[in-house]
Amino acid sequence: MEEAPVRVTWAGNPWSLTGLCFLNLLLVVLTVGIYWFWARSEYRRYMWQMVRVNGEPLEYTGTGRELLIGYLKLFAFVILPVILFFTVMNAVLGPKSPLLPLVILPFYAAFFFLYFAGVFRAHRYILSRTRWRGIAFGLAEGASGYAWASIWTALVNGLTAGWLLPWRTVALRRRIVSAMRFGSAPLRFEGGSGSLYGPFAVAWLAGVTAYIALIAAITIPMIKYQEAHPGRAPAPDMTKINFADIPQTAVLIFIVAIPILIIAMSWFESNKLNIFARATKFGGMSAHLEATGASIFWLTLTNAFLLLISLGILRPVTQARRLRYLVERLSFSGYADINAVQRGADYTGAAGAGLETAFSIEIF
Repeated sequence: MEEAPVRVTWAGNPWSLTGLCFLNLLLVVLTVGIYWFWARSEYRRYMWQMVRVNGEPLEYTGTGRELLIGYLKLFAFVILPVILFFTVMNAVLGPKSPLLPLVILPFYAAFFFLYFAGVFRAHRYILSRTRWRGIAFGLAEGASGYAWASIWTALVNGLTAGWLLPWRTVALRRRIVSAMRFGSAPLRFEGGSGSLYGPFAVAWLAGVTAYIALIAAITIPMIKYQEAHPGRAPAPDMTKINFADIPQTAVLIFIVAIPILIIAMSWFESNKLNIFARATKFGGMSAHLEATGASIFWLTLTNAFLLLISLGILRPVTQARRLRYLVERLSFSGYADINAVQRGADYTGAAGAGLETAFSIEIF
């Protein structure tokens, strides 16, 4: 057994994708949207090549044809039948029938299940098309379990006013990483959500405070308007109220709470990424990520600005910037017998391709 260290580096410039973005936009327009599937695969292929593991680039082998066929299958066997069913039920029962919501409700539940299963299968598809030294990554089965876990934790999270979110975030990540493979070698996830609750508590309190202040700023002048005009409509629009009646304290609290909320959310995101890296194990090797709240905030802000001024055309550039951020701050400690890794189960199915494109699931 020859154990070796692993070093991940970035070789490239996210801005090199700019020309490709505009070229693909032209091709998408000329093909009435069909080329979008090929463009999506092409962007990944370029980005993957910029990531080097021990000096050798990652390889992405997914194709636009797979994405298109996956989407067409999903549309033909799932989306179209559901549309036809809704149309028939609406015609038979009538749009005002009390039975119509009862008939439609199970389909909404199925939609959420399909979406979360799609998140898992999108990971599976992308990993199966990612290779290093000719050996593919993969993800074992588990889409149904992931979907059910996503649904019930989302419901409980609502009942707890959001306080399950840190635990839910890590628990769902554990399901994905625990199913990951590099060739014949499995990955492990060993970590908890404890360090997420500090930034989450700050964000939660700031969010609730901002919400209450906003409600007060809107409702108080409306109440005063109603008191001054008892015969008028009970809910006047904002153009009819006296803006001098808006409580300045509520406005000030809102203005102060919003930056605190943004800072706390950036702090939460950086802690989450650091936990994800630290908890992911491969053999005797551990990952470390040096993400910070300030750098996450700046990356998010500048990426949002790029998307805004480019009307979304430069999205691949923003994705490459985020990938570069992660790679440049990622390091490994310990050793793994990477030379002993053999080709594992061949996860060649493209089932996740249709779900990924239909729901526009962004993994990378």
